[in-house]
Amino acid sequence: MINCERSQLNFPISQLLIEKKPFPSLLRLFNHTNESISAEVCNAIVNILYAGAIGTDPTSPHPYYEDLQQSGGTEKIFQLFKRTRKENTKDVSAKCLGIVFRAREITDPEMKVEIISHLKSLFNHKDEETLSEEKLALICLSQNSGLFLAIQQL
Repeated sequence: MINCERSQLNFPISQLLIEKKPFPSLLRLFNHTNESISAEVCNAIVNILYAGAIGTDPTSPHPYYEDLQQSGGTEKIFQLFKRTRKENTKDVSAKCLGIVFRAREITDPEMKVEIISHLKSLFNHKDEETLSEEKLALICLSQNSGLFLAIQQL
């Protein structure tokens, strides 16, 4: 399992991970009956996405979006977001989607509303790391003009 602090994972390391095509295997673990496994997998994915976001041009689409999409990743992460009862898993899955949709439109209207609303609900979170990641996810989403307007309106 890819379980390291986000500060330890940088863009070159995440590039090495992406070359190994980790998303299909990680996403299969979302089907595990133990929800803690799904939560840890989501943490691993957000670590990879976070490194890709901070290591590249903040106004360009996320470099790992296509890799995640090829495995149906955004849909699987959104399904995890909708079915989980664990607040931390809901937070992390929302951050995953916010980061990976950097400078892209979220075409699923339900996903758009639920993810933006959830990220905005974290705005006054007590944990500084959660707050910082929430802000990054909203900044990533706001790089798309349509989502920028949605963020302001919701």
